Amino acid sequence: MLILFILAGMGVFMVAMHQGALSKDLSVTRLEQNISAEKSKQKSLRMSLARLKSPGRVTRVATDELGLSEPTAVIYLKYTKDGNGNIVCQSNYETTVKEPPKETGREQPRETGKKQASIKTEPSPNVTQR
Repeated sequence: MLILFILAGMGVFMVAMHQGALSKDLSVTRLEQNISAEKSKQKSLRMSLARLKSPGRVTRVATDELGLSEPTAVIYLKYTKDGNGNIVCQSNYETTVKEPPKETGREQPRETGKKQASIKTEPSPNVTQR
């Protein structure tokens, strides 16, 4: 009777362990599916980010939606100290213009997007000097 009781206890114990192992296996399977779903979501988000950061899209949004255009001029500021220790600000106004085509006997291929700068070294009227 004692041996039968021990064998029955071992059987119940083995069934309980098997049930626990199956439960943990099911949990692992669910976690692996969640990981796979999150990885595919991450891949999709990375591709969306790459599309959003593309220079062509940024240019299109800037021109079409925000009304921005290529700058036609740049102001450079130079700060120095005078003899009294006051800060003096000088500015250079630089415009960008397209380079005109050269006149020669034969036609030259045009270089698109090439710009040259003409520099105006007088201070800008909008900048105060001390």
